[in-house]
This record gives sequence, structure tokens and C-alpha cells, in this order.
Amino acid sequence: VASFVKRVADEAPAGSLWRPGFALIASDLGFHGPAQRLLSEFAADGFAVPSDAKRSTTLVYFAEVCAALGDGTRAERLYELLKPYGHMTITAGVHTMCYGSAQRYLGILANTFGAPELAEDHFENALAFDTSLRAPLWIAHTQCDYGRMLRRRGTPADLARADALLGAAWSTAAKLGLRALTDKLRHLQM
Repeated sequence: VASFVKRVADEAPAGSLWRPGFALIASDLGFHGPAQRLLSEFAADGFAVPSDAKRSTTLVYFAEVCAALGDGTRAERLYELLKPYGHMTITAGVHTMCYGSAQRYLGILANTFGAPELAEDHFENALAFDTSLRAPLWIAHTQCDYGRMLRRRGTPADLARADALLGAAWSTAAKLGLRALTDKLRHLQM
């Protein structure tokens, strides 16, 4: 499947509605070249994605790609575009998929453009929001992203909090059988 995704991401036509998703899948699979190319194409237009039901989902796909690529400049632009959704959950379609609190993605973007204190506020808000939703999947993802940010910042208090967050994320990932998150957490343990 990986080679198919890489080829599709490389060859995705300019008008394809699937290009943001291909960028995310490509970055998740480590195909950073195609992901960067798709991100760059959308960034060249100022991330002018339609103001429709898929807008917030498209923005968070690109938030994940920016984080994977460490693209701080584009993360700042996406942060501004995603801010109006900060009080909401991100959903694909009306009942198709919930991606949890927009606060998590704002935290990811703030961390990517080098604002860890801002990221910390967003991650705390995401944890509270997703806890109120009883969404353990998204709580675990937020714990992972938050823990990674705290480890990078690296104060003694940060490291203790990071260990607690990453441990909680690991427990949830193992309990729910979240292989991708488990792999991500395993990589952070190294």
C-alpha cells in the first residue's frame, strides 16, 4: 500500500480533493518529499481551501504534515487559519469521523513554530475538552503530542510531566489496540 500511496501523492492532479489526505498519509509513511510538495502547493495559494464542511479537516491534515516536516513558517499561517475553530471538535462530514478538539492541532502548530508555552495552553485545553467528550483516542493522541513537546522543552518538571503523559498515552494505546500511536510512542522511548 505504501508504494501506491507514494505514487498517488506524487501524481495527484492539481484539482484533486484528496491531495490534503495524500499529503498526510505520505508524511505518516515517511515520504516527506511528496508530502512537502503537496504542502508547498497549498501554501503557495495561502492555503485557500474552500470554506465548506471539509475546511477544518483539511487544515488539521496540513497541521499534522507541518509538524512531521518541522515546517514552522507554514505552521504559523495554518495556526491563524485554524484559530477560529479552537472551540470546536474537528469532524470529517457530519457523522463520518471526529478528530477531537481543535485545540490539539493548535498545540501541534504552536509547538512546530516554536511557541511551547502557547502549545502547552492548547494541549491542556484539548485534554479538558476531549475528556468532557469521553474521547480516549484523542486524549491519548494529545498526551503523546504534549509529552513530546515537554520532553523537547526539557525542564525537570517538564520531563516528569512528559513521562506521566506518555505513560498514560501508552496505556490507552495498548488497551484500544492503537498500533500507529503505539509505534509513535515506542519511537519516543528511544
